[in-house]
Amino acid sequence: MSVIIIGLMAMFSQTQRAFRLGMTQTDVLEAGRMATDLLGREIEQITPDYVKVDYVNWASNAPNFYVQIANAGYQPLMVGTPASRTNVMDDLFFITRENQTWTGIGYFVRTNATVPGGVGLVGSLYRYETNQSVAQFDNNASGMFSGFNAARDGNPTNVSKILDGVVHFRVRAYNPANGWITWYYANWGAPYYWYGSQSNLISATPPPVGMADASQYVFYSNAVPAFVEVEMGVLESQVYERYQSIPVATAQSNYLRQQVGHVHLFRQRILIRNVDRSVYQ
Repeated sequence: MSVIIIGLMAMFSQTQRAFRLGMTQTDVLEAGRMATDLLGREIEQITPDYVKVDYVNWASNAPNFYVQIANAGYQPLMVGTPASRTNVMDDLFFITRENQTWTGIGYFVRTNATVPGGVGLVGSLYRYETNQSVAQFDNNASGMFSGFNAARDGNPTNVSKILDGVVHFRVRAYNPANGWITWYYANWGAPYYWYGSQSNLISATPPPVGMADASQYVFYSNAVPAFVEVEMGVLESQVYERYQSIPVATAQSNYLRQQVGHVHLFRQRILIRNVDRSVYQ
């Protein structure tokens, strides 16, 4: 009887463990899909504002689309191998318009949303939103972007949490030919991508050493990307909770390196409906 009971208990334990693992993966996949669906629905509505770039009073310019690397690092692809992948934490901002209302929307990953510069190895994805009437936007086009800058620097106004356990949030911009807009060395040796005039302007600045991603995208006036690619990596909840419970940063990093198999990757390429193709001619 004892042998039978022990065998039944072992079988029950394995079944329960498999059930919990399946539920955890289902929760992560559902949360990740909801976040990427939300991003896709909003990003596809990016709208150019057609405001000419002011090269004298640069601070008055308001970007239609803006991406900046807030943090980047490397994690191994497999435990015990030298191969690694780049983990990127991007800050994303864009504007949309519906009737007579402009809306500024931003996304960023922070370890603590109220701590300026609080970007760690793992954090939560936050969403910022504000709006202005057309008249307000004409008088202060940079106001919504200024609010986003304040939000990502630690002011939680107009900010809501979307998803926990994010280890990777990368955004790339593409032209109508589906070509990745990236940086290069211009003829005079300046390392950046520069395209446009008084009526449109796109810039992409070089990445940190060892990376391929542009460290910053800025689209002004009638320029918006034709496609936007979003890639997001999310830790399983129990791994994220264990990570948070570790008090020492070095131990946190070492623990995270062993959890490659518990990261779920979500990726989608989004068609921008309001792209002005004349920008790219």
